[in-house]
This record gives sequence, C-alpha cells and structure tokens, in this order.
Amino acid sequence: MTRRLSPVLVVVVFAGPALAPSPCDAGPIYAGTSTPGFVYQYVGGTTWEAISSTLGDAVVCMAQHDGKLFAGTFYYDASYYSHGQVWRREDDGTWTLVGSGLDDQVCALASYGGYLYAGTAYQGARLYRYDGGTTWTRVVDYSYDYWTGIRSLHVGSDGYLYAGDWFYDLIGRFDGASFQHLADLSGSCIWDFSEYSGAMYAAAYEGRLHRSSDGVNWELVLDYCWTDLWEIEQFRGYLHLGYDDGRFARTDPAGNITQIWTAPNSIISMVAEGSSCLYFGTGAEAIWGGYGSPIGAVYSYDGASDPQLISSEPLGEGVQCLHFPYAFCDVRGEHWAYDYIEACRQAGIVAGYPGGHYRPRWSVSRAQMAVFVARALAGGDEYVPPGPAEASFADVPTDHWAYKYVEYAVSENIAGGFDDGTYRPDLPVDRAQMAVFISRSIATPHGDEGLAGYTPPATPTFSDVPIYHWAYRYVEYVAEAGVASGYGDGSYRPGSVCSRDQMAVFVSRAFGLSP
Repeated sequence: MTRRLSPVLVVVVFAGPALAPSPCDAGPIYAGTSTPGFVYQYVGGTTWEAISSTLGDAVVCMAQHDGKLFAGTFYYDASYYSHGQVWRREDDGTWTLVGSGLDDQVCALASYGGYLYAGTAYQGARLYRYDGGTTWTRVVDYSYDYWTGIRSLHVGSDGYLYAGDWFYDLIGRFDGASFQHLADLSGSCIWDFSEYSGAMYAAAYEGRLHRSSDGVNWELVLDYCWTDLWEIEQFRGYLHLGYDDGRFARTDPAGNITQIWTAPNSIISMVAEGSSCLYFGTGAEAIWGGYGSPIGAVYSYDGASDPQLISSEPLGEGVQCLHFPYAFCDVRGEHWAYDYIEACRQAGIVAGYPGGHYRPRWSVSRAQMAVFVARALAGGDEYVPPGPAEASFADVPTDHWAYKYVEYAVSENIAGGFDDGTYRPDLPVDRAQMAVFISRSIATPHGDEGLAGYTPPATPTFSDVPIYHWAYRYVEYVAEAGVASGYGDGSYRPGSVCSRDQMAVFVSRAFGLSP
C-alpha cells in the first residue's frame, strides 16, 4: 500500500533562505560548564538538570558520535598543570573516561568521516582520532608556522575539517589523511567558525572577523572591534556575534554590524537550533580568561524580541559550550538549509553518507533525484514498490541500487528516459531539470498531463529563463507554486547543477514538509 505525502501548491513570498520564524522550542540542548566541569541538559523553562558528575575543571567542547555524547575536558593537578580528557555518556546515563593524557587541554571535538577527532592545546597542531575503547591515534602533529594548538574545529560543507589555532590567527584543514596549513592572518587565536551566505567565517581575538569563499583565501571583514569575539553563528539570515564584553550583535554579507543587545556577562558559547532559536552561554571563559564574571548562564533568542534568560541558577562559573545533537555532522543548525534538510530527513526522504555526513554541496544525480521524489510521493522508503520484473532502461537493470525508485518515478510519469533507451542515472541534475521533476510531482494528475491546463505567464519571472526556454513552463510552475525562487540578480540559473541542500529546499517546499 502506498502512503503519499500531500504536495502543497501555494504561492509564497520568499525573502531569504530560512523557513518562516517560529517560537523558541528547545530540543535536547546540552551545556558544558567550568568549576565544576559538569554537563547539563535543558529541561524547559529556566531549569537545567546535571547529567554528569564532575568531569574535570571544565567541559569545553561536546560532540555527538555514533549515537553517543562525548565531552572534551581538562583538569588541573596539584602543581596546576592541565591535562586533557574525553568522556563518553553511556546509554544508562553514566560517563566513561575514554581518553586521558591528551596533551594539556581537549579544546575541540568533531565527528568527521566516520571518526571522532579531538583537537588539543599547547603542543602544536595536534589532532587525535578515536579508535574505540580508550585508544586515540595522533593523526596530525604539526608544529610549524607557529601553530601552538587547536582551539576550534569545524566540519565544512565542502568536506574538509577546519582547524583554528589556540594562540595565533592560523587556519588549517584536514581531509582525513593529511593536514594543510592555509593561512596566517596576523592576530591571536581562532575561537570559532561558522558558514554564512556562501562563505566561511572565523572569529578571533579583539573582535577580528575573517571570511573565505573557498576555505583557502581569507580576508578581514571586521578589524579590531569592541573586545574578543568568542562566538559566531548563522541564524535567520544574519551572522550573529558574541563578544567578551557581553555585546550581542549581527552582521550581514556586506559587513554591516548591528548591536542587538548587551548581556550582563561575557558571551562565550553559542548554538542555533535551525531557524527556531539561537542559544548563547555566558560567564568566565575557562581557557583564555577574558573579562567575564564567574557566573554561568544561558539565554535564548528568537530573532525578534530581546534574549531571555533560561537558567534560574548559576551553571558553574561559565557555560563553556552549548551542544545540539544534529543528525549530520556537516549540516549544523547554522546551515542555511538546515530546516529543509532536517524536514526531509524526518520524513524519510533523505539519508546521509557513511560517517554521519550529508554532503550538502554535492550534486544530485538523476538516480538520486528519483529516490527523493519516489520516497516523497510514496510517503517513505518502505512504501516504494519493488518495481516490475523487467527493467525499463538498459542502464538501470533490476539489480541497480536505484532500480525501484527509477521505475516508480517512471510509473508516476515523473521521469523519462532518453531516445537511446537509457536513463543515465549518474548524470547530474541541473536547476531546470529539477523544476521538471518537481512540477510533474506536484501536478494533479502527476506528469505532463497534470500540467496540460497550466498557462505560464506571458512575461518571464526570471531573466535567464525566457519564454522560449525548453523548461520555461516547468520553472514558472514551481515558481508560482512557491517552491522555487531565483537569485538576488533576478536570475534562476537553470543550467547550474543542483546541490543536495538545494534539492532539500525544493522537495520540502513542494511537499509541505517541516521539521
């Protein structure tokens, strides 16, 4: 039996990449604190529950890996030397020490390429890979170009693991095999990374903000501004900034900065829950110090009203990190398409790659497009029929991994083949072809028959899709339905290859999906 998702045919005004704002509705948000080094879970209202005993003097980072929550910590011995550790939360709620002697501090954790990695301080750029049990393998040991340690890690949507230095404005990246030093930006410490408006940003000492469109070449966007810029996070069309003096601000792609609010303490951690809510933690920063008072607190921000305090009691001396357990390590809540990708994931339309990746920038093939459309139409993978005994296309035989999806899309008049009898499953789908797939899917009945009564406008919506363009009626149909929108310059770019994040936007809008 087939269970169909209902396509939605409504006209919307699209003003930006995010879904419409919704009230803050916290998921399982975790907070790592200092003095004591506890992990807390948000219960609701202004209540946080401690879910660990003391894990050290400070819990400075957290990551989700293989369904487990990991915490990176450090503690001071009697001689006031610090030692880095990693702890893992078990299914019964207890914590197991899985990494010790990891240099002086475990400053950053990241799940990347199927492994958990830990970045440490004071001994050069050292990156450790978790191999299970209590075994960690040092995979990067780079002490050149003034590297002192790894303060921040970021799984980029381009497939690299980016690292920021503990003391200087140095940036490098790791591809799972080797480390590459990328930039010396003549400053002190890269605290945080974020992706925003097609670029990667890096926060640094004394308010410096760097930007790169390719991850390799970096430019200074904001020079010395106010005080240390501890945290940055993309949220609802802006890059939000958290400063040591408590200033909470935002900037746009042009570099215009607007102060939103001033917290009563240093903003030292930040995390976005998609477009729903932005959370930030305050207090005394445990690694570098700063000017924060030793009173940890958490605030929520809905993008419209002033931030609200959501912790009634002090959370240690500082909330060093906030963590939201994202489904994909390369699509955090700050990603512009997070809500759409999450909506498709929850509906069973998309799944990731091994290692917990979604690969948002990868192109979508004709085989993959058939999978997405078939699952959306059928209401989930289990409702897609197995396909006929004989294949419709020579290059999609019955043992092809996408066989049943391609055959279902064909049976529903969504997809067709080429004149030579092939389907060409590995051929990338461009934005014009995407419009064809989607318009045929949401038309009633499906396929060109359902579009027969549609009359496209006499004046084109997009400058590069004129009325004589082969996909004109399809592009106009999805545009009128509020499924597709163009770029800021008035173009649609029909020949541009469609990426997996763009695909999620098309599909979630077409079928009315929301996380």
